[in-house]
Amino acid sequence: MLEASVLRGRSSYGLLLRKDADLRILAMDLRRADRYVSDNDKSDLFKSQNLNDLKPYYNGDIVASRMAEIRKSIEYIRHNWEDRARFAKNLAEFLTEKTKSESDRRFMDRVEIIKSKDRNWGDIDKTQIDTTDFEAVRLYTSEVGYNKIFGIMNSLFRYDDTVNDEKTVQAIVFLVELINIDLYNFCLKYKKYDNFTGVVYRGVGLNDTDFDAFQTLMKFDIPKRYIAVPLCLMSSTINFETAKCFVKSKPKAVLFKIHVLALKPRYLAYYKQRNPTGVISSICAVNVKDLSDFPDEDEILLRGAFFQVLDFYKDAKENLHVLEVCMLNSNRDHLSSNYLTDPNARRMFGLMVAVTRNEFAVNFYKQKGNTAEASAYQACLDKAKLDLATLMPKELVE
Repeated sequence: MLEASVLRGRSSYGLLLRKDADLRILAMDLRRADRYVSDNDKSDLFKSQNLNDLKPYYNGDIVASRMAEIRKSIEYIRHNWEDRARFAKNLAEFLTEKTKSESDRRFMDRVEIIKSKDRNWGDIDKTQIDTTDFEAVRLYTSEVGYNKIFGIMNSLFRYDDTVNDEKTVQAIVFLVELINIDLYNFCLKYKKYDNFTGVVYRGVGLNDTDFDAFQTLMKFDIPKRYIAVPLCLMSSTINFETAKCFVKSKPKAVLFKIHVLALKPRYLAYYKQRNPTGVISSICAVNVKDLSDFPDEDEILLRGAFFQVLDFYKDAKENLHVLEVCMLNSNRDHLSSNYLTDPNARRMFGLMVAVTRNEFAVNFYKQKGNTAEASAYQACLDKAKLDLATLMPKELVE
């Protein structure tokens, strides 16, 4: 608890917890609901080529072209990392301009730390606790920081002219890179936060048309049942009661039940053998509770998540509609990915992910007693394993 307190550098607020003999009642600060429930008219949260007519979801063709433009900034920043002081200065100016009407002194102090403190992948003192470490993540978890950062990042996809503003794109991409580095270094320094797996929750507010589209999505072939969030960050919680309270604060919402999975250790070991300088991290899902202004929310930060959609149903007991999905915590987005010598590294990683997702889905539907879906996923699993066996020893695939 002492370490957690130092990491937070502050006391908990925003969430009051009351216990009685039979029931734990959460009295939530509903101003925080937007962090865990996305309204369809406010947030372009997801992308799926199979839901192209829906406003809340990134459209496939548009995202492909815009991500191509943004990727230029990612590569530029990484190849010119020695110039990061200039990038940090531009980011601080950008954030200050976007929040000039805010009175949150702590937010501005964090922006100043981000501007002044140098950081790099793996560059962390494992022996000391520094409350100014991981300040980019701390900024994101703050109320003002989240509201500003999340909206700015989404604007890259929502507004036609944003990607033409090179300074804006570079500032946001640099901020995401700082958050990536913070998450990577956080897991490197504190191993208990590394390789998170488990079930987390998030809500999405929907209108009738969007709600029907989720039902339609379940009728697609398995390879098309996905929702992706390129580049973006998403807040989720391991606390079902927290998620339920926030979701029910919205007039119509769906609860995402997200199964976070990890790659098999033998997969990771073989990838490392083939790519000695390559790094696969678990930054796609990190427990940031002890970096948050609101630790009682039990926040798991999801980064650039790709969700395989498993099931969509009504939970009669909770009176909630639930969209059940799975994702991997694993990620190749690291500076080293620009220098891999194995031309099959990306494909190998993708097939490892596919095998892991499909194995989970087979067992998921077997437990539900749905043999048709289990068989369909088994066919996908068999193909993924067959393809992966062309890139690594067959005995390691099984």
